[in-house]
Amino acid sequence: MKNILLIISFVLCNTFAVAQTSRYFDVKVTPTKISKHIELTPKNISDVRPKNSGHCNNSCICKNEDTFNKLVTSIVKSAFKGIDQEDISLLKQFKFSFTFDSSMKIVYFRFTFYEKYADRIMKLEKNMYDLSQKFLYMDISPYFEVEDSSLFQYAQWTIPLYNLFTSEPSKQ
Repeated sequence: MKNILLIISFVLCNTFAVAQTSRYFDVKVTPTKISKHIELTPKNISDVRPKNSGHCNNSCICKNEDTFNKLVTSIVKSAFKGIDQEDISLLKQFKFSFTFDSSMKIVYFRFTFYEKYADRIMKLEKNMYDLSQKFLYMDISPYFEVEDSSLFQYAQWTIPLYNLFTSEPSKQ
């Protein structure tokens, strides 16, 4: 029983520590069957997330995926320039998602990762915030198109970072 209480206490303290140390992000912890996911949303956009007034419309097409992937890779590498190899391997453990609306601008951005990486990832918090600011309100119309603009409300796109820091091209 003591061990269980100790483990629960440790998990709660770690979760509390992540929430307390984030100057730039709102933190949400989501438990799953296997582990906990931590979601970071920049504080300056937390109220901007599109409301679920309809279905998320994924009837959009990335019309120039290679160019978009190169742009994303360039922005991510720039935001994390100068970090050591250990931190690069850590970046491969999380992903970021963005939401764009009918204006074809990114209006919502979040990072997601497993709680077990929280302490190490949070030391990259400033880099992550800088990255989010480079993407927010970016016009993505050169890269995406919508099949039926009269029905389109918003779409979400997720990018795992595991292949951005390798010298090999990504395999999709």
